[in-house]
Amino acid sequence: EWNPAGVVDIPRTATTGDVSVGNIVTSDLNQMAEVIAVTDTTITIDRNHVLAGEALTFAIELVQIEE
Repeated sequence: EWNPAGVVDIPRTATTGDVSVGNIVTSDLNQMAEVIAVTDTTITIDRNHVLAGEALTFAIELVQIEE
């Protein structure tokens, strides 16, 4: 499920280099997040998985049934 708590604002001073909307950033703990907004003072990131909240459909092949 998509979690609104996964969207956080961080101060621009916590980053190095240019950051723009759509960039994927990595934290010190090697966690990836998407930049969804940038202001003069903050960067808003979404730490939810890119497939969070999406309907997923899987195709499976049943190979064997055991008793």
